[in-house]
Amino acid sequence: MYENAPFWKRFLSNFLDFVIVFSFSALIVFFATSSDKENFTPNFYNIKLPILLIILLISAYYLLTPIITKGKTLMMLVFRIKIIDNSNKKFKVLSFLKRNIVGCYIWILIFLISVIFFSPLQLSEMGNIKENDNTLSILNVFKNVIGYFISIWFVIMAVNYIIIIKNSKRNGVSEVISGTRVVNWKIVQESKKIQDIPIYPFYKKYRNIVYYQVDKF
Repeated sequence: MYENAPFWKRFLSNFLDFVIVFSFSALIVFFATSSDKENFTPNFYNIKLPILLIILLISAYYLLTPIITKGKTLMMLVFRIKIIDNSNKKFKVLSFLKRNIVGCYIWILIFLISVIFFSPLQLSEMGNIKENDNTLSILNVFKNVIGYFISIWFVIMAVNYIIIIKNSKRNGVSEVISGTRVVNWKIVQESKKIQDIPIYPFYKKYRNIVYYQVDKF
């Protein structure tokens, strides 16, 4: 059987995976906006194209890579842990996709909405919106929605890790929802349980005891 991965392995692998994706996303944004900063003009190539590339990066890293490697991201390969299904102890694509409901889907949804419904100029001005601006502005509403989504995501992640720490089986919210587990690669031989050992009645024949009377002198 597989042994559930310890908390420190899961936390470090998730953190380092996030660092990798964030670093590459930052590089995409840097190269898209680095040319002629003084005369920067928002357009498809320096605003929407980087967002689309980040969506592809997140999808490839968190969705496609684990499907190809049977339940492992890059850092999960380093720490020798993987995702398996509870029912058959193997990797199942459907269970894995269900697992990401509290994961990367939130970020992909945010980026997709921004690309579809807003112009490059609107997206470039989003960071300049102040509290005293028109609160009915759709851009301001979207900015607040993003803030709520990110807050919810961080709360879910925090609760998930607290549950993993407190739970003896090291299963979090995503495992309960998807019916999956994060386990070590190494298969551990299951020790024979005492209830599996057959117990039979046993009769022991004792020897006869003979008593002798000794005369007193």
